[in-house]
Amino acid sequence: MKERILQFIEKKGISKRKFYMETGLSNGILDKKSGLSVDTVEKIYSTFPEISLEWLITGKGEMLKESLEQYVSENTEYRAVMRKLKFAEGVSLVDEGAPFYPMPVSAGNDKQLFDETEKPTGFISIPGVLCKAYFPVIGFSFEPLIRAGDVIGIDFIDSWERLDPDSVYFIITHDNRMIKRLADDPNDPEKLICISPNFREFPIWKEEIKAIHKVIFCGKLI
Repeated sequence: MKERILQFIEKKGISKRKFYMETGLSNGILDKKSGLSVDTVEKIYSTFPEISLEWLITGKGEMLKESLEQYVSENTEYRAVMRKLKFAEGVSLVDEGAPFYPMPVSAGNDKQLFDETEKPTGFISIPGVLCKAYFPVIGFSFEPLIRAGDVIGIDFIDSWERLDPDSVYFIITHDNRMIKRLADDPNDPEKLICISPNFREFPIWKEEIKAIHKVIFCGKLI
């Protein structure tokens, strides 16, 4: 993916330095051997919406979208495909209910949670489940309970001063977005401990947290 990003930078006619400044990414991230996080990809896509997300991720298709009409067409086609998918029993895509967003969420409350340019590709209605929003899971940090490709539903919480260690939360910090259980740090009241099945526990500063949302549903596409 980094090679494609460098191709885009060259096509754009800008320097790496300007690319880092415009996207807000750390200097030198394209020169490191490590892969790119979902958050990094989202920052690039948000800054340069003319780039084809399919090309950026898979290398297939053209580098740039032809026009705004193509962008609208892609979203319309995505919505049509989503409607043809078979969900687990009791789950359906409709024109009412909680919005389904194909891209990761990005802020703090109902109006801030999603980028203003982000539009839902559908709405999910599940009897007995009252979620504020749904989105697909990317990554493997919470397997086997939540797997990549699952759809999770979240609820906004007014205060996270009293967290339930048995609940699962979607945490947004300045640098990461992750699904974890949370517990108070016994050694520092200004920190929380992040817990997930596949990674060792680690602390995060409370001041770095932009938002916490409670995961109240996890479903599978079949």
